[in-house]
Amino acid sequence: MTTNQLHPGFAASTTRARLLTLARTPGSLWLETAGTRRASAQSIISTTPALWLRGTGNFLEIVPGPEGDRGWLRRFRDADPGPGDAFDRLQRIANRLRFSPTGTESPSGSKPPLFLGGLAGCFSYDLGRRFENLPHQLKTEVPWDFQLGLYDEVLLIGGDRAQEIRHHRLPGAPFTLLQRWQQLNTSPVQLPDPKAGLAGTLQTELSQAEHSEAVARIKAEIRAGSVYQANLTFRMRGRCPHPDSPLSTFARLLRDNPAPYAAYLDLPDCTLVSSSPESFLELQRDGRVQSQPIKGTIARLPQQPAEDRAQREKLIKSKKDHAELAMIVDLMRNDIGRVCEPGSVDRNPQLIAEAHPSVWHLVGTVRGQMGQGRDAFDLLRACFPPGSCIGAPKLRAMALLEELERSRRGPYTGAIGWIGLDGTLSLSVAIRTLLFQGQQVSFGVGGGIVYDSEADSEWHEALLKGRALVSALRSKEAAEKGWIESDRSRAGTETAEPCP
Repeated sequence: MTTNQLHPGFAASTTRARLLTLARTPGSLWLETAGTRRASAQSIISTTPALWLRGTGNFLEIVPGPEGDRGWLRRFRDADPGPGDAFDRLQRIANRLRFSPTGTESPSGSKPPLFLGGLAGCFSYDLGRRFENLPHQLKTEVPWDFQLGLYDEVLLIGGDRAQEIRHHRLPGAPFTLLQRWQQLNTSPVQLPDPKAGLAGTLQTELSQAEHSEAVARIKAEIRAGSVYQANLTFRMRGRCPHPDSPLSTFARLLRDNPAPYAAYLDLPDCTLVSSSPESFLELQRDGRVQSQPIKGTIARLPQQPAEDRAQREKLIKSKKDHAELAMIVDLMRNDIGRVCEPGSVDRNPQLIAEAHPSVWHLVGTVRGQMGQGRDAFDLLRACFPPGSCIGAPKLRAMALLEELERSRRGPYTGAIGWIGLDGTLSLSVAIRTLLFQGQQVSFGVGGGIVYDSEADSEWHEALLKGRALVSALRSKEAAEKGWIESDRSRAGTETAEPCP
């Protein structure tokens, strides 16, 4: 199979074809920021983690990776403090194995932290239940609070110089990944089948009428003073029988909907494909913390520049969207402030209107400085789950959503990314994220409900957020088919700039 059989845009990109080939390796991790606003946009790739770590409650499972543990299993078990909360044990293991890299400076200014090796994967939304006392009414679709790989070799491609390739490895790690990359200079690439994707149509787990009833319930709670905002979500589900569906879908997303926090993650029991626009948390080695919550979405019209600018202005002038973002920014300031030096968290965070291929978003940037004795796990615990996908007050909103939503969120609205063994962290909010399990695929969409929300507008905004995922799921042959189940029983239809 040649490159242009998959995507014409990849034909000129030998690097992209090699990345797609490596991503077919078991346990692959691919984080992609190429094509976004960042001057330091890069691809992060790794494969065959030395270990898998899966935790839920007081159960922490540590097992060898796809090609053996390379001596790491004993090191992790020696560092394991023993029975207790799985997240706490993970924190203590990571701290006991922490290392200080040499010859690599911490990024300055607005550059993101560097992944030099460590733990990468997904923290499920339901990890938040381990930190707070919340009701349990819904069934879970994944049997874990977090699932991570220990990646001891990493390739970073791009950055300040577009074709720069850097190889990082943890102490004692091999050069296997680098050798595989070099071999792809002369060996044929193996790309996913371009026909792999959605078979049939997608189904929503609730109708527009049912969604409207849930919006009305939230607005009643707001009038009663119980909550100020709640982020109502629902899942869409379909079938993807071809085993190449996850990677082929990711390739289409990279081509058509590049995102600041795109991710492909091959886990033992599922595959995650994400095109997230939202940074949850970043932590540098010098203790600098940053979060960029998103609230406010409107469709883009990139083929009509004047109309596209008008859409941006409409979003900027929306009192509702500014109010939503202000609430979430305050929530994030409070969460980050739990573990940061007093007075170090931004008092007046910057707000920007940010352009993505299909939508405009309003984005806030919150910064702080970590307190002495605090680490990446303390930061994650203080802020989890991401407030932009819940509401305010956070705990009451989570309890209310447990009553109104139809299924447990799982990875959706959790976090995807990494915690380095050098103490750094970079996690995105797991929105615009597909969960592949066997031949099934699902993803969530939603939006923040406030006092003046209109149910019809909220429904259509939720569908708008899922449109890029639906398009990426469909192979070329299915491109003209409808993307939501047509059923009479369902009453439904289907560049960053500072804000003035």
